[in-house]
Amino acid sequence: MRESNLGPTDARPMRQSPESLRRMLMWTHVVLAVIAFFVYLTAIDFENVRGGAGMLLIRGSPVVLPFLVSARWCWQLYTWQFQGPGRLRTVTFAAVLVAGSTIVDAAIVGAFGVLEGFHLALVLINQGFAFAWAANWILDII
Repeated sequence: MRESNLGPTDARPMRQSPESLRRMLMWTHVVLAVIAFFVYLTAIDFENVRGGAGMLLIRGSPVVLPFLVSARWCWQLYTWQFQGPGRLRTVTFAAVLVAGSTIVDAAIVGAFGVLEGFHLALVLINQGFAFAWAANWILDII
């Protein structure tokens, strides 16, 4: 009889735990939020900013809000109560986060023209909604 190189019949592909995928997504949000914060600070005219570092934190906080909304939305998805979304869905959502953040960061530094005031607020609000929508469509498997 020929021997086979196959393993046991119950061998299944290894699946990462939902908690490790969840942690990876949260850290992705944190890293992208910090990058967006510093990109936004490079676009600020520091001659008009008074109040020191505290004022810079307050002034830069709007660009962090879409990531906070998205992280909170991802954290409370119903799918985490079961087996989680899986590695492919998690990596796909992380790619959406990186792409969305890159586009908005490019807009902030002026790649598509001047973006400030009301238009910046609209872009950031839409970014938060887009991330939450993507989380529902990509991550939520229920």
